Amino acid sequence: MNVSYYCQTIFLQLQGQFMIIIKPLFHREKKWIGLFFDYDIDIINQLLNVPYRKFSKTHRCWYIPYTKEAFHLFKKSGLAFKIESPLNKENNILDNAETKDVTHLKVKKASVEATETKKEDITKSKYPSIVWQGGHFFIKVKYEEKTINFLRSLYGSYYSSKYSNWVCKGNAINLKLLQSHFNYWTLEKYDVLQSICKKYHPKSKVVIKAIIQNYSQLEISIKHATKVIDFIKSMPEIKFDNVRKIWTIPRDQKIVESIKKTCDRYNYKYVENVTWKVKQPMFKSKNGKDKLKYVLKDVPSKNFNLIKKYAEVFVRENYSFNTMKLYVFAFRAYINWLPPHANASDCSFDLIQTYLNELSQSKCSVQEVNRRLSAIKFYYKKIEGWSEVRLTQIVRPRRGLRLPQILSMEEVKILFSSVVNDKHLCLLYMAYGCGLRSGEIIHLKVMDVNFDREQIFVRGGKGNKDRCVMMPKVLQTLLLTYMDNYRPDYWLFKGAKSGQPYSSSSLRAVFKRALKKGGLPLHHKLHNLRHSFATHLMESGTQQRLIQKLLGHNSSKTTEIYTHVSQENINKIKSPLDMLNLDKK
Repeated sequence: MNVSYYCQTIFLQLQGQFMIIIKPLFHREKKWIGLFFDYDIDIINQLLNVPYRKFSKTHRCWYIPYTKEAFHLFKKSGLAFKIESPLNKENNILDNAETKDVTHLKVKKASVEATETKKEDITKSKYPSIVWQGGHFFIKVKYEEKTINFLRSLYGSYYSSKYSNWVCKGNAINLKLLQSHFNYWTLEKYDVLQSICKKYHPKSKVVIKAIIQNYSQLEISIKHATKVIDFIKSMPEIKFDNVRKIWTIPRDQKIVESIKKTCDRYNYKYVENVTWKVKQPMFKSKNGKDKLKYVLKDVPSKNFNLIKKYAEVFVRENYSFNTMKLYVFAFRAYINWLPPHANASDCSFDLIQTYLNELSQSKCSVQEVNRRLSAIKFYYKKIEGWSEVRLTQIVRPRRGLRLPQILSMEEVKILFSSVVNDKHLCLLYMAYGCGLRSGEIIHLKVMDVNFDREQIFVRGGKGNKDRCVMMPKVLQTLLLTYMDNYRPDYWLFKGAKSGQPYSSSSLRAVFKRALKKGGLPLHHKLHNLRHSFATHLMESGTQQRLIQKLLGHNSSKTTEIYTHVSQENINKIKSPLDMLNLDKK
């Protein structure tokens, strides 16, 4: 393969003739049929179905045996080809392969005169000589310091002693730089080459990922981005994994920003999977001012001081933010209901009772009436200083016993089988396999997962309580796969926005889609997986005290509700109808 072949190939491309050129090839002291063409994935895929085909790294071409059988098999592939014999154009040797075995034919070698004329043509050619071939530019220039420095600055450039040419990547950026420096091509040829270069443009990509449970370093994988590699090599404390082809760099935001600027400058695709700033949710925040600002938003000026005094009690006594929100909302509704002449501090039992009567007669649920009453009692107890005896005179409405709805084990299987995404499946596994609430799942951190102890540490659950739950074996395997793919470095399940956890609405949507896809009843809620976890544990004989500990319940009475739906307890009882031994008819 020489410069004249490259010139010939680029001429065919500019003429729009994309085909395989067949020539005799001398390789490893044998004669072969050489198949020369520009890189085309469709042609390569068809060639892979041709028997006896091989690829020569030395000649950078595909080849088949110089036999009649191999040539016929190649023709059956249906690929367009053109037979040329640069050694002997008058007697095309490969034409004879169709009629007889060509292994015994002698190929005439090129005469000395022919080779001399070729050399003369190359030496007489004008400098520079630029040829595009196989996704690369082959450039021959006279030695000038400025020109050589320019060639070195091109993307992926090096000097090839084999071809006595400078070689660089044949992408659109290098094409533009070469044209602006040498003004080598006509406008028409430049447009054709530009479309070719876009087709063969290498996909440069730089991906920065966090290392699982290692906050001091980052992993960076680089494809076709030599400028980034040069920058990384100039830094201290770097490592390179030769097996995985991944660099390890210190976790430094300034270094990462410099890499990003380099990628923007050379149009490299840049992907960053690192969390620098974490936005804590309001209920996890320790800033009481932010909580007060949130609940006092849109409060009228006439009630502002009273509501503020009420809300400050929750911050001072470290109540949860959710409780604070619900109680402040309920108390504001009570203050707005009061008559204009009435004062909250001087309200009588009759006025409070009238308010509760109106709520009960409206469409408010029993739970909502109880919540409003709790907010009122909180005010009179914490701010007005009413005694417990006085507060007990305000009677709460009776609440009925509501049994939790659960899914059977078969239904849970169907639910999980309808989920394909690893991240979504991990979320549902934790709801059922660990009995976690939705808020506890989405606010898990990477450090909360302990694979050695096979435990998950739940921080600040309901009632601001910490607890440990077991990690099922199935979840461990899936969780490792998920963490290896997504590389979370702070929140275990990252949300769409940077630095924020997965949203509870997205988690509920995942559950609803799984129900719909599995053909299960749509009335189920995500929290029913937690109910199913407790019920199935009770049916399997687990002690109620352990279930209470896993669920994080304060009172055993809360856990006892699962005894009402447990099949083990119900099925042990024999109905008196079965005792009558009635006829089956």
